[in-house]
Amino acid sequence: MTVLHDALARSRRLAPRSAALYRKGIDAFVAFTGAGPWNGAGVEAFRDALAARGLRPASVNAHLAGVRYASRRLADLGMGLDFARAAELQRVPWGLRRVLSLAEARALVRACDGSAPRDLRDRALLLVALRTGLRRAELVRLGLDDVTPGALRVHRKGGRVEVVPLDAEAGAALRAWIAWLRRHGVRAGFVFRSVARWPSIEGGHFRIGQSLSPDGMRRALAARAARAHLRGVHPHALRHTFVTLALGAGVPLARVALLASHRDPKTTMRYAHLLGLGDEAADPGGVLPPLT
Repeated sequence: MTVLHDALARSRRLAPRSAALYRKGIDAFVAFTGAGPWNGAGVEAFRDALAARGLRPASVNAHLAGVRYASRRLADLGMGLDFARAAELQRVPWGLRRVLSLAEARALVRACDGSAPRDLRDRALLLVALRTGLRRAELVRLGLDDVTPGALRVHRKGGRVEVVPLDAEAGAALRAWIAWLRRHGVRAGFVFRSVARWPSIEGGHFRIGQSLSPDGMRRALAARAARAHLRGVHPHALRHTFVTLALGAGVPLARVALLASHRDPKTTMRYAHLLGLGDEAADPGGVLPPLT
């Protein structure tokens, strides 16, 4: 194990999925460069080698994320220099990111029409995602006690907790799903759960899981997208869509950045520039268009 692995292991604030992703990138970097010493040029050589293998810019950056994080931790812990700080990431073409049009977002929500448990769950899941811009990990970690009238308590990266407003459409869908859970005896724990009918019992009996995994959300979204005849829809596309619809509706840039929990305002500005907007949206009272 290298000092990069050691620096990563000493972090207490990483989600398990992030830690696994970072470890994968570090493993690949060490396999490429050897056990050190490392420098920015070595990181950029690793980046270029990944690109030469045909990886997309976002995938290249995902590999680099672990190296950059561990490099920063080395410096924070006094174990070495932040050698990766100056290394440049791959440029991701923002115009090629998957964003649903308003018509596509509405078609995706319509694909959840019905009264079956999964219809209720997926409708609530997609509307909450499209109306709040929550990340996939934040969605699946929502607890029943995190739901309040008109708002959600969201557990962000790094252990931060924020309150995010919830509009009437998403609130109604969420209440319908939670009401179904309560009718089936679920009153605590996670909001979004796996649901399966017991194979040998009829009459509306269901096996309800403790939580919906991130991969379970991906599969649920893929099924709804297929029903709506949409291609290339992945969980993070819902977040891109929220930001794009909010800016297009005239919600101020600063407020969109706050709602989306963008630490760097430049991230939100990229969406605005892609839409041809200035640094500030025009209508301070902008309202998101209905999805139902």
